[in-house]
Amino acid sequence: ETILGDVRKREAQMMHPLVQFLMAVIFTATLAAQSVEKHLDFEWGPRPKNAVFDPDGQIGTKLAKDISDGLAEVLKNESIDIMVIILKDLGNAPPEFVANRFEKEWSKSPFNCVVLYVPGASNNPLLFPSKKVSEYHDPDEIIDVISDTEKKIAEKNGTDEKVKTAAVEAVDMLRYWINTVIITSNTLHQQQEVLTYFKKRREQRIRYLVLLGVATLIPSISAIWILVAYLKRLRPAYFPKHSWQTRLGAPHAGGNNVVVKLGSPKA
Repeated sequence: ETILGDVRKREAQMMHPLVQFLMAVIFTATLAAQSVEKHLDFEWGPRPKNAVFDPDGQIGTKLAKDISDGLAEVLKNESIDIMVIILKDLGNAPPEFVANRFEKEWSKSPFNCVVLYVPGASNNPLLFPSKKVSEYHDPDEIIDVISDTEKKIAEKNGTDEKVKTAAVEAVDMLRYWINTVIITSNTLHQQQEVLTYFKKRREQRIRYLVLLGVATLIPSISAIWILVAYLKRLRPAYFPKHSWQTRLGAPHAGGNNVVVKLGSPKA
């Protein structure tokens, strides 16, 4: 069973539906930025076409091609860049420093991991995931996962088996972390959408109640006014009290219809 078969099988089991699209966008943007920033003084030169860098031929050519084909498929489909670096000696340089140098100069995606293998050294191979992946998780969790994975790899017999297992485990490790981040992000986004939905529903309900209150109040006031007017009409009719006043100080104010005609005196 080839590493490509292992990678495709685990991809079908673990790959989140949104990863391919999101990773492709980030991958394209990163390549454009990195094409300007690459240094020309790297002692190992430009990155080879293969994902396995084995200048001293520590593993077989067929295995190196098999691993490279599988990792190239992962890089193309998921933008996860796994670099397998096999060196016979690191000199006095710390493994982490060497891995960071290769990541800086050769990585094609921010979601990458350097698998560093030095034949004869203890705790081989070592895994160095990029900070872009690990920064979204608890540091202690990252250390535990890497430690457990390296112990699992160390149980394998022979250089070929260890390198192959390390490549597959590195892919699974990054895939799991990336999917976790995306799923968590989607969950938070969905929760925000739910909260926004209920907030809008509450605002709509308040507006509806206000309009309903106004629509109910106007007919109520009109009905009360009509009722008051109707009750007034049912009251008995009466003449209002008249305030009598004398005219020019006279005791009576009669004579309104008296006509006085003055004529010649009779004889």
